Amino acid sequence: MSQIARIYEQARQRIGALYGEIRAEPRRPRQPIEIPPDQVEPAAPRPPSPPPADGVDRVEPFKDYLSVVLNQLFLAEARQWFARIDPTVLATTEFLYDGKTRTEPVVVGPRKDEGLPAGTVIRNMPVFGPSPYRGGGFCFTFVLSQMQVGNVARALLEVVEATARAVPTGLPIADYTKIGGVVLDGFERLAGLAGVEPLLALRETINPDAGQVLRPGRFALIDQDDPDPRRFWVVGDTLMTGPSRDRLAPFRDADFILYQFAAAPGRKRHDVEALPFQRLWLAALDAASRATAGAWDEAKANLAAMASAITTSPDLTWDQGRALIRDRRAQLVAVHDDAKANAAAAEPSDPEARQLAAVEAEISDILRLP
Repeated sequence: MSQIARIYEQARQRIGALYGEIRAEPRRPRQPIEIPPDQVEPAAPRPPSPPPADGVDRVEPFKDYLSVVLNQLFLAEARQWFARIDPTVLATTEFLYDGKTRTEPVVVGPRKDEGLPAGTVIRNMPVFGPSPYRGGGFCFTFVLSQMQVGNVARALLEVVEATARAVPTGLPIADYTKIGGVVLDGFERLAGLAGVEPLLALRETINPDAGQVLRPGRFALIDQDDPDPRRFWVVGDTLMTGPSRDRLAPFRDADFILYQFAAAPGRKRHDVEALPFQRLWLAALDAASRATAGAWDEAKANLAAMASAITTSPDLTWDQGRALIRDRRAQLVAVHDDAKANAAAAEPSDPEARQLAAVEAEISDILRLP
């Protein structure tokens, strides 16, 4: 087992052990409910046609990008929160990435001055993705805890939260693993301090290889006995309740976490400029925009390196990667053609000057011979 694989396995075991301790707390276990798709407005974008043969929407391995979004965290006793107690949330995901099981932890400590509706302390926070779904099991964990205001844990939470938010897209795995370990260390310390109490916890694995379906949808973890999914709606990313569409009101009777599994519309991610191969593309564009000797060869070399990086990137699906290479190749040719046209328009009209320029270009070609 490689060093990175061992680190991921240790992270997975630590999260499982932490969740086991939380589940041992004297609180009734809660199970998430799925909000019926026809009770979600606006409706989520449907996967590309044709629809699956069995009529069940699902996240397809090697074709779809998966995201997990924490749509809403609501605290029923809003007057106590931030006045006497502070909330904190741990969200982790475990998934197949670049041939290994990777663990991504996020710790969030909401602030009372963020201007959200009373009781709502998180809105539409991404906790995973978009990332290509490579198949296999997908495990996610949510833990909502409370701590007393003024408790020494508050300062530690702020450090852990800042560390989790400091992870940029495209960070090398080894560097990310170090930061993820710090986040887990910090939350374990938080969970062990006096005055920190877990309230709601969920750890679930969806494994299509075992016949389970990983599908886009909205889910709610509610601190309530046996909530009826038919009485819940999601309107504008807000959990609503009522007997019918025209008799809805925001749900306020219990603490809850509303979250979403989302498949990227059109099976495309739109943040490709944040991925590591972007620097090669910029270098190719810069060279193609110059009509000097050797510039076009430099541009093509950078384009070839970018195409290789895209082809092997674990952050793109095969289909989007091939389409991106084709699009950028066409763009580069267009830039090169423009550079040649501009250079031709700027050529000297004096025959002697044109001859001198031709000799200089020939000498440059000779100097570039292997």
